[in-house]
Amino acid sequence: MGPDPGQRPVGEIMVREPATVGMDVHLWRVRDLMRKGGFQHVLVEDEDGKLVGVVSDRDVLAALSPVADNPRVARSTDIATLEKRVHQVMGRNLLAIAPEVTVAEAGRLLLDRGFHSLPVVDGGHCVGIVTTTDLLRAFVEDAPAAAAA
Repeated sequence: MGPDPGQRPVGEIMVREPATVGMDVHLWRVRDLMRKGGFQHVLVEDEDGKLVGVVSDRDVLAALSPVADNPRVARSTDIATLEKRVHQVMGRNLLAIAPEVTVAEAGRLLLDRGFHSLPVVDGGHCVGIVTTTDLLRAFVEDAPAAAAA
């Protein structure tokens, strides 16, 4: 059996160069970025490039009208939800970790805080993001193959 996957550093499993947006980006742009990129979290930076928040697909879905893209039924209030800015819905309770933090430690933080992603910061700069999916993948890929039934 290989090494304990929980002891691997998150720097080995994180997504490098995660998607980032500015605080004043419209939600429709964030939604489209997530759809095209196939991810569920986008990091938010201020005008100086400082990490200030995270916005998830759940944040975006909760803020947008479900009919905003349907011109036959959308009212002006529905369409206006597309123009909301990311700073209006992003999570500001930011917790970042270092690349040396273990997968097990990151998993414990996610569980304890009820988060689904953690920015990874090294030397004051964001170098990646680790999500619940990344942690699960690390455990599954490192697990011994199940015996055939």
